[in-house]
Amino acid sequence: MFVNQNKLHRYEEALKSADLGVTIYPKKEEAYLVKVDTLFNLGAEEELTAILEEIESINPHTPLKPLLNSLRVERGKVQYP
Repeated sequence: MFVNQNKLHRYEEALKSADLGVTIYPKKEEAYLVKVDTLFNLGAEEELTAILEEIESINPHTPLKPLLNSLRVERGKVQYP
């Protein structure tokens, strides 16, 4: 149980760091990658989908598009290119 709490603590720190990166570089896809990784590991699909949609608005050809489409299929919100 201690290990899981420790992991959650690191994820919270990672999200704070990711938010700072996005604040500084809001138009750079790379700034979002830590947040994507953290939300994916937390299983936070709704938040992950929202972040991936933000990335898609910055770069419509993002290599993360298959992940976004997969989440959309799972949530019943399918959108094809």
